[in-house]
Amino acid sequence: MDDGDVPATSRASSEPSASGGGGVDGAEGPAGGHKGWDALARAIASTLGAVMREFDSRAKGTARSQEELSLSLDRLTGGRAK
Repeated sequence: MDDGDVPATSRASSEPSASGGGGVDGAEGPAGGHKGWDALARAIASTLGAVMREFDSRAKGTARSQEELSLSLDRLTGGRAK
């Protein structure tokens, strides 16, 4: 081994892997990371979309129920509550 030779173990640890690694938690390079994030984003959007639709439906039902209650109270009190 010459003065210019570097042991294989230190060289291998300082060079990036051939797959373009260096990603977080085993992500396979930039492209692999984007696919994972895109899939996560789609899953979150899908879940939140369903939650929002359910919320809107329940909010409309609540508004309808409150309107019916208000009309029933007006009918029972003969409009005297105003």
